[in-house]
Amino acid sequence: PPPPPYLMISEEHRFLFCGIPKVGLTEWLHLFLRVTGDSAWNTTRPWDYVHYTAKRQAFSMKKLQISAQRWDEIMRDPGFVKAVFLRDPAERILSAFMDKFVCGNPTTWGPCASSSSAARSAQALVARKTRYTKAFLDVTRRTGNLSFSDFVSLQNLSSTVDLHWRLQTNVCGFGHIPYNFVGDFGRVQEHARALLRLVGLWDTFGAHDWPGGGDGSMFSRNTTQSKHFTGASERVAMLFTPRLLRKVEDEYRADYAVINSVRWGVQERA
Repeated sequence: PPPPPYLMISEEHRFLFCGIPKVGLTEWLHLFLRVTGDSAWNTTRPWDYVHYTAKRQAFSMKKLQISAQRWDEIMRDPGFVKAVFLRDPAERILSAFMDKFVCGNPTTWGPCASSSSAARSAQALVARKTRYTKAFLDVTRRTGNLSFSDFVSLQNLSSTVDLHWRLQTNVCGFGHIPYNFVGDFGRVQEHARALLRLVGLWDTFGAHDWPGGGDGSMFSRNTTQSKHFTGASERVAMLFTPRLLRKVEDEYRADYAVINSVRWGVQERA
């Protein structure tokens, strides 16, 4: 199968990382830009620089011409760290909804008050290469708003082509890539530090000069300044009814199966 969309590699450090939207992806893109020498890695340019800069070609598996033989060697090499972070699916889907469909500042978020604002948001997303299902528009036209309940109730949400709410295990090719480090996004600062120490990147690239407050290390900054900040973790209990939670648990059961069985950090067998 083709490599995951956000599979990043540093051959020098024997490090392969699969990024997942709404699981700290932007921060990991900043890291790999820094590792590959991009002087604008911590840029104050528009947020989309790290997502679309051509300099990603230096570490993107989609862009690098790695032979099938070399890929097989990496997959078989237990010393080549192959890492991924996972997030509770309920928290992630709420974060994705808030990131893409809310109105106003996410720190003071509330459902869109007018049908026009919700419909414009949905229409803009659908227009983007039809990555978003037409059902979004149908709901906003019918109800006058795209509520969180409407969103979660959509059929086959986890198998949509959109990466923001597709199964994490699908996005990162579980079953094809033998991950030997699995981090918990709920403890992202701690686990990111452990991972970067494992691959020899912490002292030089992870421990200092990250903007935005905190102690200057990766993931310590004030994430409320980020465009993608939604505060979803604090809102899960408030917005998930038992019915919606059962829907997510059923639809994302493949993700929950891994999350509930994995031993976080270094995997003994991969």
